[in-house]
Amino acid sequence: RLWRLDLRPIHHDEGVVGWFLIQLFKEGKWTYNPENYHGPFLYYLGALVFYLLGLSDTTLRLAPALFGTAMPALLWPLRRRLGAVGVGVGGALIAVSPGFSYFSRQAGFELYLVFFTLAAAAFGVAFLDERRPPLLMAAVGSLALAFTVKETAIVAVAAFALGIAVAIA
Repeated sequence: RLWRLDLRPIHHDEGVVGWFLIQLFKEGKWTYNPENYHGPFLYYLGALVFYLLGLSDTTLRLAPALFGTAMPALLWPLRRRLGAVGVGVGGALIAVSPGFSYFSRQAGFELYLVFFTLAAAAFGVAFLDERRPPLLMAAVGSLALAFTVKETAIVAVAAFALGIAVAIA
């Protein structure tokens, strides 16, 4: 995920994200725009990476690459339900998935939304199994972070609710 993040040219969406990031980095200013449904998470995380490592194509894509690399570990809280083989196979499939590989090597909102949605589901299920409050806090915190990425996180919440309703029925 981290090898040659600067290999491909920046595409249109990344250019737009990069422009907003540079504005935030240089001017310390980001303004919410309700017309594009994107929250502040990507921008502030990206600005932090720019602050720590400088402006470049690589640093623009570094945070998504790190989140994509960490995503298989989100299955760990599901080990009681999936078992060691299920967690291992699921993690391996996430690690080699062309879709995840692609989205975790570009500056965009989708990877973060999937990351925090999976985290909310994994920690939520683990809480139901173990009833430990830190797991509930991690689930709720992950869901809150999903909304700081994109307002369309409500679609994931609706899908969860529908899935629970179907499972109970």
